[in-house]
Amino acid sequence: MSSPKSILLMISILLITGTFSCKKNHKPYLKKEVFSKALQEMLVIQNLRIKEPEKALLINGVLKKYHITRKEFERTKHHYAQNPQFWEDVFKTIRERLNQKNSQSQKHRAKRSRK
Repeated sequence: MSSPKSILLMISILLITGTFSCKKNHKPYLKKEVFSKALQEMLVIQNLRIKEPEKALLINGVLKKYHITRKEFERTKHHYAQNPQFWEDVFKTIRERLNQKNSQSQKHRAKRSRK
């Protein structure tokens, strides 16, 4: 699993290189929970050692899973780009989810090794 520093680096790169629409759209931004779940999965995908077309397919699958469009995701990311508290909350949530998954995996491995 990637370190927190590499996750932050990936987010920084995403924020810097992302393309943002200048058009005003009256749709609300994504809820923080949905955004953080999608972002978490996208970060994992970005760190996979697979070709870019395969990553794009997986990312499209994440967007479909959460019933969001790339435009909605990018608009939300752009809206909160200069809001450090939003990003702190998102990364805290992601870190807690990853720690919980890691803990569950360790418990599962411990059970299997006892058999």
